[in-house]
Amino acid sequence: MPLPSAIAGMSEVSQLRRWARGEEPAPQMLILGYTSWTIHQHRVMENQLAVQERLLEMHQAIVPHLQKLSERTRVLVLPQSRVRPHGQTIMIKRADISNSNFDWSEKMFLQVLQRYNTRFGTRRELVSGSPAAKGEPPRNDRTPDEGTNDLLRSSRDQLIPGTTAPGLWWWDSSLPINLAEIEECNELHRRDLADDLAYTGPPLQCVDQHHTGSGTNNDLVTMLLNLLCNSFLEVKGDVCCK
Repeated sequence: MPLPSAIAGMSEVSQLRRWARGEEPAPQMLILGYTSWTIHQHRVMENQLAVQERLLEMHQAIVPHLQKLSERTRVLVLPQSRVRPHGQTIMIKRADISNSNFDWSEKMFLQVLQRYNTRFGTRRELVSGSPAAKGEPPRNDRTPDEGTNDLLRSSRDQLIPGTTAPGLWWWDSSLPINLAEIEECNELHRRDLADDLAYTGPPLQCVDQHHTGSGTNNDLVTMLLNLLCNSFLEVKGDVCCK
């Protein structure tokens, strides 16, 4: 018998619900990432089936609020970081912390979003291949003679839902950096340098099995700051602020 869901009653989900319903003013931009922390916040999953059921339950409770909220504010969803195979921080084996679960979680997210959009007649899809989803400023395809108001708004298209790339944004630009970081850790481990500062310290922090290193986090923050400031500066083409 499945356990009663506690996800819908979580304070974070309740806050999303209030924003989505317009009961409270929504932030201009919402950036979030979630998978394993929500699962093991309640109890440790002992098998893969329990993990998958929990992931699906979680997405079903959260995705509709995010999609509804994305109609009035820009919503960016970050992917889960991948596991370092030689990390030392997590000394016990957990069924919920694995790359396969993170991959399945992202597929479930897309599936729940697609079903929600089909049910409510929306044709918006999660943005993943556009310049915006890769941390680049969206291109403005409008011509100068379309009106002064459009030109004034074009410099902030990234933050205004409905002007360019509407709906949820799947912001996966940090994932390739994270994977490259993990490969560097693996190479250091192969060379028997697991006790070296290059392995244990920043920016790689290879001893942490579950979280990205400060190098990946710094690059992600830089990309997000570029997105924000490019929404207020009059930049052209693919130019980014630094």
